[in-house]
Amino acid sequence: MVLLAAFLVGRGNVAGAQTAAWQRDRPCQDALRRGSFSILASARVSPTQAGCRAKRCTRLHDRGMVCQCLGDSTRTIDVAGVGPQPLRFVRPWSGVQPDSFEVIQADLDGDGSKELVLATFDAMSNGMGVAYWTVFVLTPARLDWIVDSLPVQEYSSSGSWVVLPKENRCNLLQTAWVNGF
Repeated sequence: MVLLAAFLVGRGNVAGAQTAAWQRDRPCQDALRRGSFSILASARVSPTQAGCRAKRCTRLHDRGMVCQCLGDSTRTIDVAGVGPQPLRFVRPWSGVQPDSFEVIQADLDGDGSKELVLATFDAMSNGMGVAYWTVFVLTPARLDWIVDSLPVQEYSSSGSWVVLPKENRCNLLQTAWVNGF
């Protein structure tokens, strides 16, 4: 089971305890053994399917492929060549930032098998420019995929995935802007 969100709760002086805990977190990319957390590059490819005006694909380590096809109002993501069966899901797309699609292949929970992480940029607020992302964690099961998703604001692959002290798994820090502070 993948832990999608980590909440740091301090004792005593809340501000001091939370700051101290946060300073000991390490980025997954640096903390896990080499090759356990890989941010994979994607490349533009020619759209071949009808209704696809922009397409990016990422080749996985084990010969699989993840592709994102952008239509006028939808984003179609296809995962093929890896896992129990091909996977496709369609989400609304607002038309902003067509290249904001990230794929990570990582052993997030330390069990020896790699999960796929797909981070998709959904929107940006007016004024403060807060970036809204959806992070999908895809775990290949025996017959199908286990899909978890989580909304995150201000996502970054190098800062949002951390290993907490005395742990050997990656945690996604779920961030959210709060009005009134």
